[in-house]
Amino acid sequence: MKSLVHIFVLILIIGCNKRPEIYSYKRDVKYSFQPLGRVVLQYTDSMFIGRLLSFAVFKDDKLSIGDYLDSKVKIFSSDGKFIKSISRKGSGPGETRTLLWHCVDDSGRVWISDYALRRVSVYDTSGSVRDIWSALDSCDNCHFRNTIRVVNNRIYIGIIRTVRNPVKASDISSLVTAFDFEHKPIAEYGKYDQNVEKYSLEPHFVFDVDSSGNFYFVHDNSNIIWRSSADGQITKGFYYPVNEYRPIKDPPPISGGRRRWAEWYASTTATGTLEIVGKYLFVSFANRDLEYFTSYDSRYRHEYLQVFDLDGNCLVDLLKAPGQFLSADDAGVLYFLEEEEPERMVISKYKFALVGE
Repeated sequence: MKSLVHIFVLILIIGCNKRPEIYSYKRDVKYSFQPLGRVVLQYTDSMFIGRLLSFAVFKDDKLSIGDYLDSKVKIFSSDGKFIKSISRKGSGPGETRTLLWHCVDDSGRVWISDYALRRVSVYDTSGSVRDIWSALDSCDNCHFRNTIRVVNNRIYIGIIRTVRNPVKASDISSLVTAFDFEHKPIAEYGKYDQNVEKYSLEPHFVFDVDSSGNFYFVHDNSNIIWRSSADGQITKGFYYPVNEYRPIKDPPPISGGRRRWAEWYASTTATGTLEIVGKYLFVSFANRDLEYFTSYDSRYRHEYLQVFDLDGNCLVDLLKAPGQFLSADDAGVLYFLEEEEPERMVISKYKFALVGE
């Protein structure tokens, strides 16, 4: 009798943990995708732009980029004029050793995740550091992964965990943890603790949160979007039917060499950015030619957008993007990195809408 009870409990647990059936529906819609202008970011003798790693828009339409080369967040006016830099290279208060990502909250504060120092720094509107938070102190084998977002008074931080060193693909799991403003963990999303060995050695995922607290995320090299409730329980999953999707292949060995890794990346589709804009969900992806990994020339990087409603219905399954999809603002403007040349970085703006809206 006891064995039967155990079997019943096991079946119950499995049933409760079973993920929902994955689906996708294509709606035939007419839409417009209209350019709103281009912004050329200003270069000065005392300020240069090295490598754009993250991008965010303020409530008043100021633009900000996270520069990987000097670990600064650089702020520009809506027409591209340089205003100021936040943070600097270093390990002290108000400094960042390795900028991984940044975001801007509704109050205009800038949040920076520092990969090397394993901490988050928060800057006020004047650029002064107001909080330094060692977010990973409780996990020796944890590191930040993009992205960090502040939505609905929650801080969402991408984290990867490793089991041992040297690291194998099967030793890595990735998730997003939500914290409150007192730095207490509230929920976890997207635990990749199964089939991890099929993914890259550094799991990568992108996510966003809607106004109701529902959490949407997709893993790199996957064409399944998951939706979780605010408490972290997965409630929906749906395919995005990419016509140009290149399925993930087995990665080369760690000792495979730079070219082998470039060939592997060039053979797969990479998910770029996931953004919720009002009632729409945008997912970008890129197919990169081998030449891209030697020249980083945007001509060899082919960008596309998928557009959904928040119930998972596909509205547009293959929209050619004008460049790398960076972000969107509250007004529904989409921002793209159109040009990235020495001393010239161009951000283009577009508006998506269904015809008749």
